[in-house]
Amino acid sequence: MRTHAIVSFATALLLLIGFGPTSMAQSSAPEHKILVLRMQISGERHQVLEARVVPSSVAFAPPSSNGTLGFLATDAKGDLLLSGGLDDPLIVRAPLPLPGEPTRNHEVIVRTEAQYLLRLPYEPKMKHVYVGKGVTTISSATSQQKLAKITQSPELTIINLDEWLPVR
Repeated sequence: MRTHAIVSFATALLLLIGFGPTSMAQSSAPEHKILVLRMQISGERHQVLEARVVPSSVAFAPPSSNGTLGFLATDAKGDLLLSGGLDDPLIVRAPLPLPGEPTRNHEVIVRTEAQYLLRLPYEPKMKHVYVGKGVTTISSATSQQKLAKITQSPELTIINLDEWLPVR
């Protein structure tokens, strides 16, 4: 009886490994894709170092609407697809408790340049991504005129995804 239970457990384990939760999840849920932009920031200038679209079998939440840097993604007509914010990668904050006190203070280091990843839910119709301090989180109800004014800001870095993702 005990041998039968061990064999049954081993068989179930092999089936779970072979068909694993990822293959089961992929068959029941659509595959999400994520646009990953590896960026370099120096001062106010953002530069793309690498861009790729990667699959993800889990739901992906875009960066928060809070943050000192913002981003917008638009399609070829200039319609807003998504917007959000992220913390400035030039600013590093680390907890710095005083001896014998709970963590209340932070050490803040401001770097002159840094690299960071900007991960966005990917949509094949994405054409441009705008990144910079001049971007605020806006809703899809924002007028085309206001969106055009925001995207013309000289403080923003404009990323043409056709240059970085020629085959989509």
